[in-house]
Amino acid sequence: MRFLLFLRLFLLFICAPIFAEESTPYKQIIATKINQLELQQKTPETVKQLAAYQAAQNQLEKIKDFNQATRRYEELTETYPEQKSAIKEQIDNFSATEFPEFSDWGHDQLTLEIAGQDTKNLSQKGFIPNNEATSKMQHGLVVFYFLFPTNEQPTITV
Repeated sequence: MRFLLFLRLFLLFICAPIFAEESTPYKQIIATKINQLELQQKTPETVKQLAAYQAAQNQLEKIKDFNQATRRYEELTETYPEQKSAIKEQIDNFSATEFPEFSDWGHDQLTLEIAGQDTKNLSQKGFIPNNEATSKMQHGLVVFYFLFPTNEQPTITV
């Protein structure tokens, strides 16, 4: 009796990877057999059979997981050339910012360019207000100094 049980389980392990998609009936058969054995009286024979069926159930789960991993790997190997070419195309299409040749520029031209870039960077980061805001601030300062005159000559800088 034990020999036939182990022979059936052995054949199940051998055939399960071959018919992995068709393993659902095996899972159901094993699950019902486990339920039946759990309801029976706990004898050494039923405990051994229960352990064997539970091991078979665990192996079927491992086989299912292995087959899913195999499918993902096959999909990756099939799509690898397309993925590689897409990434290569992205790298080829990447263009870095081109900078002008500064070696021919004079000191004054370089200083003006640096000041212009600094102003541009500061205004992009919000440290220098845009023209509309600047004119409103200047207008507000003129009104303030008109309403609250001081002995000093105000300088309006923004």
